[in-house]
Amino acid sequence: MSLGFHKILDCIKENKPNYKEKVCYDLFSWKELETLINIRPLTNVDRFHTTADHNNIRWQSSPWVSDHKSIPADCIKPVIEQGVCWISDMSRANKNINTVCNYLEIQNEAAVDAHIYFDLHKGEKNTSLNKHWDRSDNIIVQVAGQTNFKIWDVYLYEGERQVITDKKPMLDIILNEGDVIYIPKNIVHQATSISKRLSISFPMSKDVDDPPQTRKRINICYLLGMKILLEIHKIK
Repeated sequence: MSLGFHKILDCIKENKPNYKEKVCYDLFSWKELETLINIRPLTNVDRFHTTADHNNIRWQSSPWVSDHKSIPADCIKPVIEQGVCWISDMSRANKNINTVCNYLEIQNEAAVDAHIYFDLHKGEKNTSLNKHWDRSDNIIVQVAGQTNFKIWDVYLYEGERQVITDKKPMLDIILNEGDVIYIPKNIVHQATSISKRLSISFPMSKDVDDPPQTRKRINICYLLGMKILLEIHKIK
């Protein structure tokens, strides 16, 4: 993984919206996304979100399903073809994402999560999230495709998360693969897919009630290798 997040740390410290080109590559892939959305316990109603109409999704559970709020793949398929989707609580989705979260937690002394955004862009029109503001600072990596980000010089601290503003954006840019944008908390912004796209958002919270996760991973291959070495040693 090519990681150049040091290029944007100054932007975070200044607390100003900004972006950098060609910062991070090979963070995640469409193939990895395919694996995740087919793991039923992972795509439950608390993690999986979409701009598409999903109120009529219904499914029957099974005695073998441990989480009855998890959505079967055949119910997700029509939804992901209609709008922008995202999966939260993905900071350990793979080793690369976990590494970025660990880096940002150390550098910014904040708890970090990862949200996977994707849009198959099946329709003729570009699809977007509504203008809104977030309660956490965000770094967003464009993994694949293109996304238009607009940021307004409007800060909100309470009230509705979705907002309407007629002001001209202070920043209006297109993110390509490898580009990164920093969006401070409480500032109004909007993301619009202009092609099929895959992005990772890293929300960062300094709330004392949100401690960082442990970032240690289990290396099964290493453990298996150690066992094999011990067995070879016993044979000798």
